[in-house]
Amino acid sequence: MRVVERTMGYTYKHERLGHVAQIGTMPIIRSESVEGNVGGGSRDSFVAMLEEFREAARLIGSLELVQTISAGIRAPDDPVVLRTVAGALADHAVHDVAFTALLRAHFLDRSNAETLASLGKEALDEGVSNIAATLMGDAPSVLAENFDCRYSYALNLIFAGDPDRARDIDLSGDGDRALVAREHVHDMLRRVDLARTVTGLGSEDLRGWHFVLTGSLLAVLSNPPDDSGMNGRFGAVADTHPLCREGISRLAALLEKIEVRLRQVITLPDRASRIMAAAAGELLDLPVVEFDDKEMPGLLVAYDLDTVPAALKDALLFKRPDQVLFVHRCDWTSPPTVGPDIVTMLTAENVSPWSARERQVPVEQDFRISVVTPASDEPPAEIGKRIVRAIGVGNIVDEATKAVEVLSRLAPLAIATRPRWYRLPFYPGSPVSSVLQGDPGLPVLARGAAAAG
Repeated sequence: MRVVERTMGYTYKHERLGHVAQIGTMPIIRSESVEGNVGGGSRDSFVAMLEEFREAARLIGSLELVQTISAGIRAPDDPVVLRTVAGALADHAVHDVAFTALLRAHFLDRSNAETLASLGKEALDEGVSNIAATLMGDAPSVLAENFDCRYSYALNLIFAGDPDRARDIDLSGDGDRALVAREHVHDMLRRVDLARTVTGLGSEDLRGWHFVLTGSLLAVLSNPPDDSGMNGRFGAVADTHPLCREGISRLAALLEKIEVRLRQVITLPDRASRIMAAAAGELLDLPVVEFDDKEMPGLLVAYDLDTVPAALKDALLFKRPDQVLFVHRCDWTSPPTVGPDIVTMLTAENVSPWSARERQVPVEQDFRISVVTPASDEPPAEIGKRIVRAIGVGNIVDEATKAVEVLSRLAPLAIATRPRWYRLPFYPGSPVSSVLQGDPGLPVLARGAAAAG
């Protein structure tokens, strides 16, 4: 299940079964306090929320999830049961409800390290690191005894926009796991130091914070004519050939500026990636080859990682020398588990230029008809040529020359050493707010009722 609508509530669909399971909505409840009666909720409203999601589990045919949620309904005051419920919901990507269950479990037993560490992980997936960082900071004795909690606390502080406090957290320990955690946080803090000198890392600096949190370079920022509150992200986008070209052109200018020479363009197997790779090969004057080995050097090109097979995404996790992963579009509301080295834009919804499109055409006053343009059946190479010939993105995006200059100054800690052994996932949270997220500085977004009582 995945969030597909963020209005005054939530609608979920189960993509694996290919149909929508409408189960009503949950109110987004604002609270002035993180603890106590979160959102003014109660034990009864928490149980009512679980009952709605049990019905959703029935609709998607998941008997195991039904049984797990039923256990939570029977024992809403048992932190162990609530952790199990949260884990099952997280496995179905219902991170907001999982986070709510963990909040309740934490308020029932504030000394449990497993609950606090799980809460911190779900906060990253749900984009509410400010809440997790507050709760973790209020549990020093738990942090002192548990490495996972300290690691999660450091990450949530950085995602909440408070990296300097993360520097003081003790992440010493033996073994590979502790080493990976230390290097992860250390690399993020190195990027903080660099970004502060290049972009400033202000409250609206999406490119800088995206680089800090993911090690990825964001090529294009939205530049809406009005104050849309997106702060560089895109909402619903009807993509265009000129915008596709703009992303590749900025990539080409960046690679030239930082003197990175790649020998070939490597296309991933889906149709959209083949189209982008064909255009990239022509614009960069490089041969285009098929992906057949994760060790291949060159420029890996994808249009959207959502269309790339899961097994192939796993192969992209580990970074290889002389290899750069470029993706045109990433969904920032449901981000990829493998982040590209360079991404053109972050969008909430997207329709590719070659997909079927529906538009409203006025035929007389107060009356419109829907006209559907069918999907293009041209070969990928032909559509790639359309991208190469495209001109004029207008003023909907930021200025290219300045963007490439900023990216080139960030690139030494992105393309060259990002990080040393694996590509990081993207997360929906960020210190930079948007109209779809709300203000990350406010203790809000308490889903349903997490309060104990």
